[in-house]
Amino acid sequence: MPKKNRPLPDEEEFEGLPIESSKFKTMAWAASIILVPLIVTLMTQGVVLTNGYFKSETDNRQYDIKMVELALGILREDAEDTELAPVRGWAVDLLSQYSKVEIDEDAKTAMVENVFQVSPVDLSNSNANLSGSNIFSEKRAVDPDLIDELRNEAEASNTLQWMQFAIGELGVQEVPGSVDNIRILEYFSFIGHGWIKDDETPWQSAFVGWVLGSSGLEHTGKLNARSWLNWGKETTEPSFGAVAILWRQSRNAAYGEVGFVVGVETDHIKILAADIDGQVTVARKPKNMVLGFRMPH
Repeated sequence: MPKKNRPLPDEEEFEGLPIESSKFKTMAWAASIILVPLIVTLMTQGVVLTNGYFKSETDNRQYDIKMVELALGILREDAEDTELAPVRGWAVDLLSQYSKVEIDEDAKTAMVENVFQVSPVDLSNSNANLSGSNIFSEKRAVDPDLIDELRNEAEASNTLQWMQFAIGELGVQEVPGSVDNIRILEYFSFIGHGWIKDDETPWQSAFVGWVLGSSGLEHTGKLNARSWLNWGKETTEPSFGAVAILWRQSRNAAYGEVGFVVGVETDHIKILAADIDGQVTVARKPKNMVLGFRMPH
């Protein structure tokens, strides 16, 4: 069943490595400065308290951490780089081995084919605990011309205050299999629903709330798309940056869709929205599905 049709749960080593040494070193250096959620898992594993073993166990964990950082450094590189293609699969295996996290085949395929953005984690809290499945923030490459076009439109329409955040999230997508996208979980947490720990839950409304809240504007704090019909002020025109609320299944059903207007055609509007085929993207929607347009006060 497509995610958007689901009811809401609430509220409506390095030898033989086939890569140039210089590039390998560059990636290793880059990886060494990445703070990643996986480190939390490694740092919070139990330690052997006997004095004779403490240093050995600590050294082993530090080695594990460096290997995880190296693997992630490789996976953060451009997935279309032909020089890196032979080693991305190796990096995924390395990641699974040293993070002690089992990665299923669907997730492995996604890691090999896509670029992963890794969110930093504050390690100052010794009690930090992230689920082993919530590791990556996956983001597909987006046409830079599209980004430039949207930014220019936002500047011209004086909506850059919030639209810069929406545009910057283009390409964020769900991770297949048991791995969840931590970026999507951040959307839920930001609007007050940190109890949601997976990217399977419909996240359109959470995305809109995160965008507006990140810009300093109010948001509904709700998970259902139609809640936006009571937010801000009504506008009859589908102006750039307006929040568009559309019906789904039927006009009188409880379900809906919500996103930001980025284009208008004769019979359609274009919206920048989340959870469309599992990602943040631009999609065309029939005008006759629109329930309303809203702008910030």
